[in-house]
Amino acid sequence: MGPAPTLQLLFSAGSFSHNQAMVHEANQSFTEFSWLMSLLS
Repeated sequence: MGPAPTLQLLFSAGSFSHNQAMVHEANQSFTEFSWLMSLLS
């Protein structure tokens, strides 16, 4: 086991948390959008 698998792990962990952040952003804007729509209706 050289340094390569470790780098791979770090990279996938980084992209995972990046994805989590993007999902959170999308969730938030969707919530705000639904809130606006309910105000308009």
